[in-house]
Amino acid sequence: MKIDNFSGYINYKGEEYIFTYEDYQIQLIPITYEKMISHRIDNTFNAIVGKTKTGFVNDTIINGICFDNSAITICIIDYPNSELNFKVRWMYIHNENNNPMKIKGINFISQEINYFYDIKRYINDDYQTKENKFKSLTINVNSLERELLGNFKYKDYNIEIYGDMAFKKNYDVSNNLELWSKLSLESKDEISDLNTIYEIVILQKNVIDILTYRKNNTFDSIEIYTYKNEERIIQGRFYINNGCIKETNYKNVKQIITSSHIKNIGKLYKLINERKIYLSHLSESHKLKSTYDSSKLLGILIAYERMINWKYSKSSMRNKEYLELLSRMKQLTIENKEKLCTGLANKNTKFKNNVDNIFKPKVPYSKYIKQAIEDYPITLSLIENIYGVHASNKSINKISERINELRNNMAHGNIDIEVTDNHIKDIHFMEILIYILILTELGLKEEEIASKIVTLFNIKNFLII
Repeated sequence: MKIDNFSGYINYKGEEYIFTYEDYQIQLIPITYEKMISHRIDNTFNAIVGKTKTGFVNDTIINGICFDNSAITICIIDYPNSELNFKVRWMYIHNENNNPMKIKGINFISQEINYFYDIKRYINDDYQTKENKFKSLTINVNSLERELLGNFKYKDYNIEIYGDMAFKKNYDVSNNLELWSKLSLESKDEISDLNTIYEIVILQKNVIDILTYRKNNTFDSIEIYTYKNEERIIQGRFYINNGCIKETNYKNVKQIITSSHIKNIGKLYKLINERKIYLSHLSESHKLKSTYDSSKLLGILIAYERMINWKYSKSSMRNKEYLELLSRMKQLTIENKEKLCTGLANKNTKFKNNVDNIFKPKVPYSKYIKQAIEDYPITLSLIENIYGVHASNKSINKISERINELRNNMAHGNIDIEVTDNHIKDIHFMEILIYILILTELGLKEEEIASKIVTLFNIKNFLII
C-alpha cells in the first residue's frame, strides 16, 4: 500500500516532536535545541549499552496530528537509529473528531478481490448495432444490498464477511466511471483495539494468499468504518507495511479461487486463524509457483501433515487388532514398572510420559496419502493428469511410498537427496491435494473443486473420471 509523504506533530515517550513520513518510516525531529542536544547524548549512551536489556525490540503505539489536521496513530518498531528513524508496522489516519476506538468494520479493495468477488450482479449492460456498426452502449449499475458471504469468530468478536461494489465517478471523458469489488469484515460488537484491527487485516491478507497460492498480495485501500444513525460512516484509512511487490500481470491475478459456490468462506478464516492451514510454503510470487527448492518441498509436505493431524485421528487409521495389541503392551509395561526401573536412580523419571509416547498409534505418512485418495475420488483424475498413468492400486502405492520416503528423508535432515522428475510430480500432486482438502472443507462439490483447481494451477485437460 502506497501513501504520499506527509508530516506533522507526534508524541513519543511524553515529548512532542515534529515527524516526517516516507515509505513506512518516520523520522522524529526535536522541536527545541535543548532537546536536540539531549537526544544526541542519549543516542551515544544507547550505542554503548546496546539495543535493550532483554534483547527484544518492542512495538510502540504513538499518536499525533498531521499538518492537514487529520489525526494519526502509528505502530512503530521501537528502536530508532541515530537519526530517530523508526520503521512503521501499521498506521491509522482518521478524522480528529471521530473516536478511533469505536470501529464496526473494515473495507478492503484490491485487484485480487476484484476477481475473488464478481460484481456482475450489480451491473447490466447492453449495446446496439445498426448496419453491422456499433451504435450505442448502455450500462446500468444496480443499487443492491451487499452480499453476506460467511462469518467467523476472532477472539471475542463475531465477524461477518460481505461482498460489495465500490465506485468512483470521474470527470474525465476517457474514464468517467470506475467500479471495483469490495470485501467487508464487520463485527457484531465495536472493536476498541487497533492492534486487533491489524491482526484482522493480516488474517484477511493470509486468506487472499491462500486463494491465490502466492504471497505478493497487497491492498489498494483499507477503510475503517462505523455506524451513525444506521448509516455507515468512513472514519479513516488503515495502512500496513508488508513489503510486497504487487503482481502486475493481470492474467496471473486472474488465477484465484473465486467466491462462487463457496457456502461459507468464513471457514477458511477460521482454519487459518486456528493455524490448521500452513502458510509458509506459499510461493512468494506467481513466477515462483512452479519453482521447487528444498524448503518449498519440505513446506508442502509439512502443510499436508498439518491438515491430516486434525482431519484424521491416528486411532481411526489403524485396525482394532493393532490398537488392542498396543493397549496390551502398554498395560504389561506399566505392570512391570518396578522390574524395568531396577537399578535406575530415579524410578519415576518421566516413566508415564515415555510409556504414553511409545505406545501411541503410529501411522505412516504414505497411509494418510492413500486414505485421502480413497476419500476424495477427484484425486484419481489428478493422478492421471500429473503422472500420465492409470490410477491403479499399484500406481497409488508406488506414489504414496515414494512421497513417504521423500518426507522421511527431508524430515530427518537428509536434504542432499537427488530430486527426480517424479519427486517434482509428487510434490505438485501434494500441493493440489492440500487444496482439494481445503475446498472440500468449504463445502464445494467435486465439479467445482475441479474447476477452481484448474484455474488456480492453470491445469489443462483435467477431466473427472
